[in-house]
Amino acid sequence: MTDGGKVEGWQARRRALQDAVARHVLRYDSDFLPFFIERAEGAYLFDDSGRRLLDFTSGQMCATLGHNHPAVVAALERGSREVMHLFSRMLAPPVVDGISPARGSIWRLAPPLTVSAAEIDEGLTILDQAIRESLDGAV
Repeated sequence: MTDGGKVEGWQARRRALQDAVARHVLRYDSDFLPFFIERAEGAYLFDDSGRRLLDFTSGQMCATLGHNHPAVVAALERGSREVMHLFSRMLAPPVVDGISPARGSIWRLAPPLTVSAAEIDEGLTILDQAIRESLDGAV
């Protein structure tokens, strides 16, 4: 395929996607940007024309870990083979394993809790508690 054919190919795909967005996607703020993000890696996004963009906009997780961090991708793949999401009163072994000090989790970085966590909801409550307790008196 010639370079011209490649350009025409992504431009045609972009037009088809923009038409689908115009027909099926509700805009609640302002218009979408005139390009599509095809992939992301580390701190960069790559649009449908192949342009590399430094990402300053995608939020806390991507800003701190980067897009598609191998450890995060591996954890998501593992989790998607087991249990993805549960009602907040249900627990699955992977959730408990992820917070268990014996399993090398985030808990190994935190000081021992002075109180026990009463609830675990998707792991964030317990992580929040660990962070709060490790900062107790430091702020």
